[in-house]
Amino acid sequence: MTYAKLEINRPALSATWTKAQMEAAVVRIHQRFQGLFTSIIESADWANYRLADHPLEAGRPSWPDPGEYCDLVLQHREGEAVAAVEIKTRHIKMRDERTAWMIADDVLDHMSSQLTKLQTIAHRSDALWLVVIGLYRVPFQAAAINFNTPFDLVLVWGRDVGRDSPMGRARFNSLSDFDRAVCDFKEPARFFEVKSLPRSTSAAPPPQSVTHDLEALISKAPLHENCRLALLCILDWPDELLSLRTYMRERSTEDATEYSLQHWAMKMIDEGVVKGYRKGKRSHRLSIDEAALKAYLKEVSGE
Repeated sequence: MTYAKLEINRPALSATWTKAQMEAAVVRIHQRFQGLFTSIIESADWANYRLADHPLEAGRPSWPDPGEYCDLVLQHREGEAVAAVEIKTRHIKMRDERTAWMIADDVLDHMSSQLTKLQTIAHRSDALWLVVIGLYRVPFQAAAINFNTPFDLVLVWGRDVGRDSPMGRARFNSLSDFDRAVCDFKEPARFFEVKSLPRSTSAAPPPQSVTHDLEALISKAPLHENCRLALLCILDWPDELLSLRTYMRERSTEDATEYSLQHWAMKMIDEGVVKGYRKGKRSHRLSIDEAALKAYLKEVSGE
């Protein structure tokens, strides 16, 4: 008795997409992330008409060249502009060892004149400019196909024009974290007040207590490379209790092992640069004392 050959349909594991499909997928991911961001903004207390006197709404800009450098405008219902928003998405590859802040800086540098246009149009309306970056680690094709793509968020905002103007920054490990952070705010200025204060109608100079960009300070500091990496890891420490060794293990590389990163972290703790370490405890919530870091750098540089 003879049997017919069994043929099995095996779909390709990594189907090749055309250039047109790839370009369409980029837009798809961008629009999906923009929709998720908008839904969080419009479900917070500041957009709830039962809680806010002037609910915040997100809409498409009517300014020139909409979408080229400004995807959304956040404004009160009566028309007062609050923020000009540009949405960006970036795929983080497996071997990409950059921090979220480094990626954000690359995004701002790549925007170039578009960032200046966004800042200018927001400045003219006495509004914030806001760049929202969605970071995803799943494969690009999977992110385009699947609805439940997890995103990290990095927000960069300001009120002045110029790449080196004062900027506020915030990072969230998920859309859920961002939702929890903003849901109770009734005034957008309260959420964005840390590094970007509302303009004063008087001619008084701006306050001098604006927090410096710690990442830039660390990156340019005369420190051992692994010490610099350890500080950048701590700068990225989430607002929760974590094991130092486990945390550093997840961020270790061939050149910067978990033991080296942990060694430099402990040294910075002993120097008072890093705070939040609980002696005798397994978990900690670490952060960097900016004043102590400046004093330490001044000491090691011999100035």
